[in-house]
Amino acid sequence: MKKELFVVLLLLSFPVFFVLMQGFSSTGAIVNEFAMLRKDRVELYLGFPTPADAFHAGLARNVKDYLRAGAHEDFYGPDRLKGGDRFFDNEQKLVELLLKLSCLRPVSSPPKGLFVTGNGMDVVMLGNKFFYTPFEDFQVPCNNGVMPVAEQTLRSVLVLDVKLVESSIAVSDCPELAKANFDLALNALQRRDLEGVLAYLRLAWDKADKCS
Repeated sequence: MKKELFVVLLLLSFPVFFVLMQGFSSTGAIVNEFAMLRKDRVELYLGFPTPADAFHAGLARNVKDYLRAGAHEDFYGPDRLKGGDRFFDNEQKLVELLLKLSCLRPVSSPPKGLFVTGNGMDVVMLGNKFFYTPFEDFQVPCNNGVMPVAEQTLRSVLVLDVKLVESSIAVSDCPELAKANFDLALNALQRRDLEGVLAYLRLAWDKADKCS
């Protein structure tokens, strides 16, 4: 795993001077928070399986592409998220794919905005949509092998995104401007309104970034 991680970091063009000067302590432990968040993202990429059947393998490859894209150096400054609009465009596509692989189903019939994954995670879709994608588009054959990994990856991605934005706000010159939207993102996460999480995180990042 360590060898694979090193290779992927090279492919992602992780600057060597950054690793030496900020990414690691003298003992080899990663001390820079953004280096750690990026490392965690790469590990999600490395750990995501590719199912045997062609349909789910195609979805899984797309998931891995978006996981890798979200770990690109362009998004990770020394102490804050960069290019947040492009980053959250990527996250929207990633979450959509992970929901498809999580065996999403409605709690009631007809659907009324409340859904549950095959592994029991509640998901809120206002208007039965995730952004502009209707719930019907998430009705794909379920693969019980990849389903739990997809759900856990979904949870992990959302947590990492929250940490990225939270850290960016902390070093902003106007953190108070971002606080309201960040709090709304946390509230949406608690309610499992995934569209709300990404939308409010994007707004919070934008508020914090404009005065940094």
